[in-house]
Amino acid sequence: TTSVISCYAAGSRQGSQARSVTRRSPGRDERRPLTDLPTSIPVRECAPRPPDRPSPVNAFLQLFWQLCLFRIGPERVPTFSTFVLVVACANIAVSALAGLVGPFAERPSAAFALPVMHAAVIGASTWLVLLAKGLQQRFTATFVALLGTDALITGLSLPLSAALRPSDAPNLIDLLASVAQLGLLVWWITVAGHVFARALEIARGQGIAVASFVMLTSLMFNYSVIPPPIEPAPFDPPTAQTEQVETTP
Repeated sequence: TTSVISCYAAGSRQGSQARSVTRRSPGRDERRPLTDLPTSIPVRECAPRPPDRPSPVNAFLQLFWQLCLFRIGPERVPTFSTFVLVVACANIAVSALAGLVGPFAERPSAAFALPVMHAAVIGASTWLVLLAKGLQQRFTATFVALLGTDALITGLSLPLSAALRPSDAPNLIDLLASVAQLGLLVWWITVAGHVFARALEIARGQGIAVASFVMLTSLMFNYSVIPPPIEPAPFDPPTAQTEQVETTP
């Protein structure tokens, strides 16, 4: 009898559990015991953090620095009006500053007028060269690339312009600064040749020849309108021999 009662009791417990399961509504989760709840809640994986966007100044410098290193061409340069205006103003400001700390320190009006004429002559020459090959639709990108690289290399020459001071006897610092400025000028002509070669779809050597022609045209026009300052010769006091005056008897 004990085994029968135990079997009956076990059967009644299984039946009650089955009835409790059948009476449980699938939509009512409040009847679930606390022990049936999940011990941990899955956490949604976070999306990767987007890289930090560079500041406009860094993006400006990186773009034209890549151009100066011949890694990209003028086709990568933005051509919307705001960017063109910013690049033109930056070119004029840096060139004017180079003139103020250099040969036009006593002529601020010439220091500001010369970069404007330089940009105008480069723009006109670039337009004519592109028009000759029927590629005038590339003018904006080519012109902005030339102005931006010119502004960057001119900014690198500012310490050299400040180091060059007029003196009676040239010294080693003036000689090194002059050689470095000449190297920067050759670098910019090479960069401009790279820009013209990509814009005109010609060889690098031909692009450098076009850039040299544009540069010489700009220099000849600018210095014909605003001649460079000429340092006066040092004043030599008259000697006794020059003061001798012939006397007549």
